[in-house]
Amino acid sequence: MEVSSENFWRQLPKILLSIAKSRYIAIDVEMTGIMDKGSENRHDNLTNQQTYESAKNIASKFNVFELGITCVEKLSADGTYKTETYSFTVSPYLHTETRADETFVKGLDRSLSVSYNTLKFLRSEGIRLEKIFEDCVPYLSREEARLATRQMERRQEPWDARDHGYNEHDECLTTFSIYAHNTIVRELVPQMGCRLWNHGTTVIISQRDDGQEAKRRESLEDDLNASLSKYTGIRLIIEALVGGKFADLINPDLIVEAMSGWPGEAHAFCREVHDFIHPTSSEQSEGPSEGEVADRYCHLCCTSHDPGTGCLSTGRPGTDSSPLHNVRSQTTDTQGAHSASHSGGSSSSLEGVADGEGEKGDTGTRHIMAGTSSWYDSWYEPTFRDDLCQDLEELSTETLKNEVADALKELEDFVRRYEPIIIGHNQFMDLLFLYNTFIDDLPDTLDEFRVKIHKLFPFIIDTKLLAINDDTIEGEDPLMDLYNRFDGNRTQPSIHWDAAYGYGRRGTAHQAGFDSHMTAAVFLRIAYKLAREELARLEGRGVSYESKVKRLYDREWLSAVGYDSQFLGYPQDFHVNTRRDYNAREEHVGRLSWRMKIFDGIRNRVRIAPRKTIHVGRDY
Repeated sequence: MEVSSENFWRQLPKILLSIAKSRYIAIDVEMTGIMDKGSENRHDNLTNQQTYESAKNIASKFNVFELGITCVEKLSADGTYKTETYSFTVSPYLHTETRADETFVKGLDRSLSVSYNTLKFLRSEGIRLEKIFEDCVPYLSREEARLATRQMERRQEPWDARDHGYNEHDECLTTFSIYAHNTIVRELVPQMGCRLWNHGTTVIISQRDDGQEAKRRESLEDDLNASLSKYTGIRLIIEALVGGKFADLINPDLIVEAMSGWPGEAHAFCREVHDFIHPTSSEQSEGPSEGEVADRYCHLCCTSHDPGTGCLSTGRPGTDSSPLHNVRSQTTDTQGAHSASHSGGSSSSLEGVADGEGEKGDTGTRHIMAGTSSWYDSWYEPTFRDDLCQDLEELSTETLKNEVADALKELEDFVRRYEPIIIGHNQFMDLLFLYNTFIDDLPDTLDEFRVKIHKLFPFIIDTKLLAINDDTIEGEDPLMDLYNRFDGNRTQPSIHWDAAYGYGRRGTAHQAGFDSHMTAAVFLRIAYKLAREELARLEGRGVSYESKVKRLYDREWLSAVGYDSQFLGYPQDFHVNTRRDYNAREEHVGRLSWRMKIFDGIRNRVRIAPRKTIHVGRDY
């Protein structure tokens, strides 16, 4: 799905819900440059810190121009997955409509830098870089939001006459300055207000009006909130991915207005969120599927336990049903609380969540059982469900906005507890660009970066390393080759997508959306292949020497040297591109788990250079 400024607010609820439902999310970033003169001339024997510094310079110089995410949701225990792919064109340009917008944008110092080699490459691939000047979804980083808030606060403060920028002695203003301070400032302030006008060349003295001053401050804050809501854009998606706060950054009016052309869509979103967060009693009573029984590892507390017993190391209780532990939570905000934040609440909540700030990583209880007055509470009474469904259709627009806000808040609470496993392909540069574009300036040292990126993405798997582990590639095969290899073999698991949310073979490599789709497919199929091999090993059905040699024959370089396929027992008409993978049995391997042995050695590791990887988890 191509997401633009035209459909962003309508698609946003679906994207956030898809993120909440997904166990794995593949991310890809396309940049306007990936090398500079310094990196081209660098030596091969760089330290990890030197490699990071070179990559940091590149990420700080060039821009992200496309972001693709593919959400992966398991549909059933038989190995069927559903993917939803979203592609965003990322542009530093911010469209302005009002004077307040102009003031806001003027305070941001943005630049656009494009590598000539990248420009040539994109042109050869048929990718139009100029689309960044079209109807792109805007974005603000956390740092830009904080900067805008500080600028607004400075504008709210009254001007101190002693803080003028003149050199009194050089401009012969000493006498006037003494008079201004002794006569005007000391005797008339605070009864008088003083402000600069016409770029500071004239000082206008006027009677202070406390009521007018309060209105001015309120107007400045309203303008800031409106601009933040308008321009935050793509960062809302990033906040959902990293378990940050996004609900208060969203103006529900924009969502309800965007969905107004499709009657019932906003109501359906609220109901779907409710059904996901609070499953019905009949769903709770159903036993776990065969695949769910085998998956008792909790990536939150890093222990194996029954889903109903809760997390032992964190003290978090378990319940009977949830996507990742069968845990659900009631809403923590009363109805309409979100709307208040858009109509006079403090702007401090709009700055975004700084690293390690807020409730992320909270080890307290997951349930707030009392003090809530959300309309969701009534859904716990099954006898009222039919009546409430009818009542929802008759909600006023204002009430609907409040319910959308409550649904967003519940999604936020959920993703802050259950962060997905992030999948990328050779993703070191992707992580650098994501951090620099949507979070903050990159830190100076590699160790600092590893700490900060781990706080944002606690669970990372790189498909490049996964493929190397599998001996599928030797290290430099393009992602498209891997995708075609496994897709051509029709390898399990089965992957489906709804119309407009997938690619099939219609995508173009180096488009972020399609690359994220390929990354998700390659991850699932290599992981299942390795899981089948591990299962066979545990059952004493190890791979024979002959099978290992046959796997080597899959590599095109063996075919190129004219190796005789009949020597390996293949039929005379055998062709390397038509043979199914030797281990592609339709064998059930259960649910993929973060702590499965197949991920040993690559869990939370990223590749920063050929034959060089670093760990970004807790144990480095």
